Amino acid sequence: MSLSRAAGSAIIAGMPAQADLVAAGRLQFETALASFVTGNRLAGGVAGVVYGDELAWSAGTGFADQAARTASDPAMLYAIASITKTFTGTAIMQLRDAGRLDLDDPAVAWLPELRQAASPFGPIETVTLRRMLSHESGLPAEPPGTDWAIPAYQGDPEQTLHRAGEIAVTLAPNAEHKYSDLAYQLLGAIVTRASGIPYPHYVQEAILQPLGMTATGFAPLSAGMAARCATVLWRGQLGQPSGSARTARHATPLSVPP
Repeated sequence: MSLSRAAGSAIIAGMPAQADLVAAGRLQFETALASFVTGNRLAGGVAGVVYGDELAWSAGTGFADQAARTASDPAMLYAIASITKTFTGTAIMQLRDAGRLDLDDPAVAWLPELRQAASPFGPIETVTLRRMLSHESGLPAEPPGTDWAIPAYQGDPEQTLHRAGEIAVTLAPNAEHKYSDLAYQLLGAIVTRASGIPYPHYVQEAILQPLGMTATGFAPLSAGMAARCATVLWRGQLGQPSGSARTARHATPLSVPP
């Protein structure tokens, strides 16, 4: 492992010997990372390159905590926001494989609260798990009451289901692609109901632990993991309009190193 540090930046990189191809691109990777961070007016960031099944290169630049002048490095933990959807989709497929649900189940079969939702294009049963997974359910982008100006997690699915009467299908299901945080938040609730295990616990026990992903977890984190978390600055704090940055609005965000 090599380490170089300049004012306001840290580059920590580890490269397995078998990844010579990746190693040859190290300077380009570091330059691209630094350019992305400065070009987007970010406090700092980390990146990694996987070669085969190995993390062949990883680095950090800028600050993980500007106030404390803590440099970014690959050991830092970051909220992964919508990448959490990958875990939600995996959980749904596991439950399908176990015979606990079917991808063509209507969401309302698992979430009867959705009977209150407006469905102007046909029965609410046309909103299926399969269509939610592929962002073709016609559900709106965000849960009711979402406020992007607030830099805090607002994605409790039970709160959303209490406001199901404010949800309206905005496109005919299966007609076109429409990205929907709401759909994945509701899929997280279906994981809970189909498995009988709260979504964060299910993901931890059925996905993260078997994969040995010990540096990935849900808030509240252990003291050791919490100490490794980067301090996230909302873009409004960097001179951009408040609310232009986003946090996850589906299930619960995870923290994970690159």
